[in-house]
Amino acid sequence: MFRRGNIFEPGEVESVFHEDGRTATVSVLNMLEENVLTIATNGKPDASLYRFWFEACGDSISKQPLAGDASTQTLAPLITLAHRPDARIAAVIGQGSGMSSHFLLASPTIEELVTIEIEPAMIRGSREFYPANRRVFDDPRSRIVIEDAKTYFAAAGRKYDLIFSEPSNPWVSGVASLFTTEFYQHISRYMSDDGVFGQWLHLYEIDDALVLSILAAIHENFPAYEIFLTDARDMLVVATKAERLSQPDWSVAESPELLKDLCNIVPLTPEAFEGTRVTHRAAMAPLLDNWGEANSDFFPVVDLFAERTRYMRLTAQGFIGLASDRFDFTAPFFNRRSPLGTEPVVAMPRIPRVGARALSAVLRTPRGEVIENLDNMPMDSRGAVFRRELWQNALRADHGPSDWKIWVTRTLAVEAEIGKGTAGVADEAVFSDITEFLDRHDAPELAREAIAFRYGIAAWDFEKVSRATDALMQSVLDSEGWILPHEALFGGVVAKLRLRDFEGAMSVWEQLRPLVRPDGFDLRLELLESYLDVFNPAHGS
Repeated sequence: MFRRGNIFEPGEVESVFHEDGRTATVSVLNMLEENVLTIATNGKPDASLYRFWFEACGDSISKQPLAGDASTQTLAPLITLAHRPDARIAAVIGQGSGMSSHFLLASPTIEELVTIEIEPAMIRGSREFYPANRRVFDDPRSRIVIEDAKTYFAAAGRKYDLIFSEPSNPWVSGVASLFTTEFYQHISRYMSDDGVFGQWLHLYEIDDALVLSILAAIHENFPAYEIFLTDARDMLVVATKAERLSQPDWSVAESPELLKDLCNIVPLTPEAFEGTRVTHRAAMAPLLDNWGEANSDFFPVVDLFAERTRYMRLTAQGFIGLASDRFDFTAPFFNRRSPLGTEPVVAMPRIPRVGARALSAVLRTPRGEVIENLDNMPMDSRGAVFRRELWQNALRADHGPSDWKIWVTRTLAVEAEIGKGTAGVADEAVFSDITEFLDRHDAPELAREAIAFRYGIAAWDFEKVSRATDALMQSVLDSEGWILPHEALFGGVVAKLRLRDFEGAMSVWEQLRPLVRPDGFDLRLELLESYLDVFNPAHGS
């Protein structure tokens, strides 16, 4: 009732565990209509699992994508482990369903794993997820400790190769202290020199500013980190005390024990894992190096404001946008290219970049194969296939469109579905077809410039982007609709910065910034402005 404003109807839910513990009430509910098992703290779900996870493997069972909480429960520990695949001593903060500890224990190199949980009732409740979490209870390498995390590490006084923190949401009473700069400073003392730390954080019921305050706390204490999405609105930060975070070894998902665990799941592939990336420390540094409100025990912005963002049902859209926008505007500064997708079926389609690259693979599949498998495709994929087919048919027309602006808009929409999730790579065949059509029907100059702009940001041809931005600027200011203001802003500023044209970049910023979300905080705009500040010659950069 507190969170959703509704109650369950009779027959919707079966209560399989309920206990008033030392610090919280823990309940496990079987959601009968959804066929989902959920464990909750004070009524707030902390983990869940679809019932098919409890079914035996078999050829007759179709493989499922990761869905719901299972996506984070699976990917977060594995992505963390991939950055230290030889980890021997590990710790997990928070039991939840027990799945994170269970998946880490699938690694043959782990010699000892301690799960730290403050509430004993959570351990008892999580047994309802057995055998999907069996290693945390049965594996001799596993040890469960009932204790506050800070107290445990201080008393244990040992070093860990891997520490993974997955407490409840920070708006839950008492949890925000596990997201402070003091906690991260404390935890880093108990990591080996090349150890890794994984921090889960939700992007729902919170805003970008609060997420940044937590990330700023991590930024203060770890010289290297990478940010991933583990579901549509769940984020993972993998950090290290070392100067550099090692490249992930995605083969950790291929251990024999883990393959047995995931026998009913679409295979986890390196390409799909790579699609979970969002950004990294160097890309965030221009903004966070001077961030003034890192979450702290002495400046507890998360503890003070997380309840309000939960009540208002806000979402940290900026972080999601960094992974889902057509143009990853930070990637060119670090030469982080992302190729076109090759796998039309993926285990985590809800993660924006993974799903986008899978859709790209579908759209580039030969027509006959697509039509043959159309009934098995998600509805959004089928719609995209239909839109591309209509567009391709229009390309064969022996006359130009009656409205070139509409044609450009629809062409760019199709290109976005083909190219979203990539960075520094253009589908040359698509742009070749577009250029041939423009030439054949004597397209107007602004139509050509709009296409040149999109090709430039796709292929990182920033001279082309810069010229097209200048040519299109007045039409954007006049809302003529050849390209959208936010696309012109991000593409134009980045192109001119990459060409070391700071004055040109500032001109684009000053003209177009008022047209792009003039009210409210937007992470992407704040980050772009911080890049302008770094490139400002007056600051000696």
